[in-house]
Amino acid sequence: MNVSASYVSIPEIPQDHFMKCVKMAVARNGEWVAPHSSEALLYIRPLVFGSSGHLSLTAPTEYTFAVFTQPGTTYHGIQPLPACVIEDFDRAAPRGTGGAKVGGNYAPVIRHTDKARTQGYHVTLHLDAQTRTCIEEFSTSGFIGIKKFGEQVVVVVPDSKNIVQSITSDSCLALAKSFGWRVEKREIAWSECKFFDEVVAVGTAASLLPIRLLARPSTEEKFVYGETTGECTLKLQSALRNIMRGKMEDRFGWVDVVKEEDLLLPKEEKVEDFVLSGVNAELPVMIDDVHEKSGAVVSAPVEVQVEA
Repeated sequence: MNVSASYVSIPEIPQDHFMKCVKMAVARNGEWVAPHSSEALLYIRPLVFGSSGHLSLTAPTEYTFAVFTQPGTTYHGIQPLPACVIEDFDRAAPRGTGGAKVGGNYAPVIRHTDKARTQGYHVTLHLDAQTRTCIEEFSTSGFIGIKKFGEQVVVVVPDSKNIVQSITSDSCLALAKSFGWRVEKREIAWSECKFFDEVVAVGTAASLLPIRLLARPSTEEKFVYGETTGECTLKLQSALRNIMRGKMEDRFGWVDVVKEEDLLLPKEEKVEDFVLSGVNAELPVMIDDVHEKSGAVVSAPVEVQVEA
């Protein structure tokens, strides 16, 4: 969030305050955390915006920071889906705000993704706006390409200032390194896509979505990766999910715990309209835009279930 805020002249949110607000939002909405065995999740959306009233084209003098939660499932589901390159729209201009999550970054692409869906493509991919030759990202998530050379696995992600940095993608790279796989963060030419064995769309809401095929209508190219989830994607999915659910040791420091005291407002305020009810399980909670030092996953014990 602080990286994105810097693009639009918004001051940094102190990390301690950020995490305190996130934990409070989770604790206050504990009743919406899905059962431990479920594939559902509690999506967390932090938001900061200028809220002072003035007409000048200058930085605001006041800002509002809020944390919203919403129960849901992975954005695209979990089955491999077809994707295509968007040819007539550039998501981000070179040296623009494409690398930030700011208002206006996503809304303009909706009409293009709707059009692609009518043509049978559920996911859309963007190339760089300057040359239209290099991979940048999917409309809703980051791009990961996987190559296999015998026992050696190579995981490749694009390196571009126009890409929204993804904590989930970074987590996958950390896991890949822990598996002994080679990780490369570099420019990826569109033509290289035909050599990948697996392609994944990766993000907080998207999770790890296998791409079944990747098409570029203008050149009639179509690269097929398979009707089922690849073994490398499955291994990454399983490891990330098991860390989230406490079934696998977290060696990366990603897991945090929401405790009973996280329900409370600052000491001068009282909370009288909330009660706790105990349930014994640990449930997954996903958070978008966590500062990179905070990790990718917040894990919430259900004993902090809240009833209004």
